[in-house]
Amino acid sequence: MEVTGTVELYNGSPQIVLKAPDSIRLSGTAPAPKPGTPEMPAPEKTAPAAFGIEPVDVAMDKKDVRLAGKSPSGFVPETAKVVIALPQDFKPSETQRVLVVVPDFVSEADLEKLTRQYAEAAAPKGWVTVIANCPTPDEFGTDGLYAAAIQAGMRHLASQHAGAEKWPLYIAGNSLGAGRATLATGALIKEGFDVRGVFVSSLKREDITKSVRVFRPSKSALRKLKVFVSQGENDHFVSKGQSLKQAEAIREAGVEEVRHEVHPGRGGLVAASLGLALDWFAEPQE
Repeated sequence: MEVTGTVELYNGSPQIVLKAPDSIRLSGTAPAPKPGTPEMPAPEKTAPAAFGIEPVDVAMDKKDVRLAGKSPSGFVPETAKVVIALPQDFKPSETQRVLVVVPDFVSEADLEKLTRQYAEAAAPKGWVTVIANCPTPDEFGTDGLYAAAIQAGMRHLASQHAGAEKWPLYIAGNSLGAGRATLATGALIKEGFDVRGVFVSSLKREDITKSVRVFRPSKSALRKLKVFVSQGENDHFVSKGQSLKQAEAIREAGVEEVRHEVHPGRGGLVAASLGLALDWFAEPQE
């Protein structure tokens, strides 16, 4: 910088007095940093999200309440917390694959974060992601509660995009949510949804067997299901032997196509495994 002014004394010390704003001007370029001085890194460019998120509260209708049933404490659900992620190239006039996720926690506080975790793998492939939860004061929900929340979420999606209630569904969940996803499977088939696949990770206990017993879904629909069981090599929640046992139980419940995949590292949701499952689901069935 160049400064032009009059040098005067002030309390015995020199100071420069500026007469006008143009007394200060830039001169040339900034000096190069001294050796060993770190340069300021350029700001990182954040890639635009491949999806848009819409959180909404959906009132449960009579059909949802009937499916959910009463809890032992007498709790009757009134509202479902729903988050929908639509891919950037979303074409509502065409049939879309929908990944519906059952959360593994009672509180709905992290629904949007959970939606992003699944949508980051699903949206680039053109999939819609729907996560629905119905908070309950009870420690565990009723057998039909998770399916009822999904049903409410799909009804809301259909109110925005005609025909969405007929789009093929693929149910997903991790840890406790994995068991709840398998429990919701039979209920959603019974309610008339086109359920074609299930993705579960860290599956400690399958509930398709229970779902078949409670909701009595079509055996032909069960046979056509594809179930993908994702297992971490070092999963501390469930061992490989346990998840293999659950995969075999799903086969015995009447599902013909069950795939068990082990990935490196710990358990939980792994984007690469989910992407592999989505590609497998999208393959035409023989």
